Amino acid sequence: MQKKIPILLSWSGGKDAAYTLYRLQQEGLYEVRYLLTVLNADRRSSMHEIPESLITAQALSAGIPLLKIDVSTSTRHSYETEMRRVLKQAKQEGIHTVAFGDLFLEDLRQYREQQLQQVAMKGLFPLWQMDSRIYLRHFFQSGFEAVICCVNGSMLDMEYCGKQLSPALIAAFPAPADPCGENGEYHSFCYAGPVFRKPVPYRSEGWRHRFFPSPVNEQEQVCFRHLRFGDQ
Repeated sequence: MQKKIPILLSWSGGKDAAYTLYRLQQEGLYEVRYLLTVLNADRRSSMHEIPESLITAQALSAGIPLLKIDVSTSTRHSYETEMRRVLKQAKQEGIHTVAFGDLFLEDLRQYREQQLQQVAMKGLFPLWQMDSRIYLRHFFQSGFEAVICCVNGSMLDMEYCGKQLSPALIAAFPAPADPCGENGEYHSFCYAGPVFRKPVPYRSEGWRHRFFPSPVNEQEQVCFRHLRFGDQ
């Protein structure tokens, strides 16, 4: 029997990370040793704003240890320094590959690969250039469940924030929006599916807005749903 290749999986807590794990497990060539997540100063996952307690619960349900990159500031320098530190630690355990759930963004892929090259590691992109609608059809057919936890108001109506992700909901998106949210339209929290031993219980406690500078609009308004670990 061929020995599986040990890898890290970049873990946001969203649907793409969960489906990437599923694809890797189905393929059978890799052993996901760790889930690798980035936490900001508020102890939430970067971009998705999923609290650490829920990320930890996902890892426990998946049965895979969690590696955390703590970024106390939003500067790229801080992120890159911490990323290199954690990756060097992983290399000491014989891990030389990091998998990502990116689909289309070429500049993001190039950035990831450049960062990995600095520590003599390589990237793996199991979902790369998959058709968004085919991917989502497989995602739902495989039994995954997710909720929209973040919406960019310049791309989608903020009423989508907090709603259960479903084929019907995605069909209602405006035409310019990518069904997978690959352009930053939305982010999700995946709480159930074949990669989890049991669903991750969560509850919603309201929502908040945050404004970001934008090259298109004077300010972009982003809505985040407050999620907490535990039953409704």
